[in-house]
Amino acid sequence: MAWPPDLNYGTRDGTLNELSQKLLSKSKKLILEILRQQTTLEWGGYRLYDGTHTHLHQNPEELADFIFYLLKYQKKKKLKKFLIIGYLDGFTDAILNKFFQFEEIVAVDTFQEAGSGLLFRANLKFKNLTIICGDSTSDRVVNNFNKFAPYDLVFIDGNHSYDFVKKDFENTKNVVSKGGLICFHDIKAPSAPDVGKFYNTLKKEKDYTFKEFYCDWTPMKTGIGVVHKKK
Repeated sequence: MAWPPDLNYGTRDGTLNELSQKLLSKSKKLILEILRQQTTLEWGGYRLYDGTHTHLHQNPEELADFIFYLLKYQKKKKLKKFLIIGYLDGFTDAILNKFFQFEEIVAVDTFQEAGSGLLFRANLKFKNLTIICGDSTSDRVVNNFNKFAPYDLVFIDGNHSYDFVKKDFENTKNVVSKGGLICFHDIKAPSAPDVGKFYNTLKKEKDYTFKEFYCDWTPMKTGIGVVHKKK
C-alpha cells in the first residue's frame, strides 16, 4: 500500500526523514527519551539487558548533547562526509544519519565484537554507505578510506588500546576537511583507560580545541570527546 502523500515519505533513507528531523531537532527532551528507549539500564536507558545486543551502545544523555552540539555546529559548517571507525551494528551511525543525512558515510570495522545481525542488516539500508572490513590502522584500510576524503566528521570507536587510538587519530587528522571534527568515544571509560589517556595527552597540544560530553551517574561510564583544529 502506498504511503499517503501528506506524510512526505522519504525514499532516500526509508523514514519520514524531513518531518522527523525537524521535530527531533527542536526537542532535546524528545530525542533523549527516544534514545533511552533504545538503551539498557547500564547505559542510562530503560531496557533490561537480554543478551541479544539489540540495544544502543551509547549513553543517551551524552549522545543527545553531542547531537545538539553538532546541529549547532552545522550552522557554520555542513557535515557532508562521515567516517566512523568502529561500526559494530551501525546503530550510532544510523541515529546520526537521521539528523545529518550524510552525503557519504564510510565505516571501518573488523566485526569481531558481539553485535546484532538483525540490526546490522537493517542499518545497511537507505544510506550512502561504504563498509571497509579490517584493521583501521593497516595500510590497506587507510588507503581505502582516504579515497573518500576529506571528511567533515570522524568518530573513533574502534580498538581501544593506546597505540590503536593514537594511530586512528594520526591517520585521520590529515583527511579532515577545514573546520572538520574528530570525535572519540569512551574517553571516561574505566574499561578502556587508554582512550582517555591518549585523549588527555592530546589536550595538552595547543593546536586544538576540545569539547566533552560525559554523564557520570550511570554504571556504564563512556564519554565523548570532540577535537577541533584551530584555524
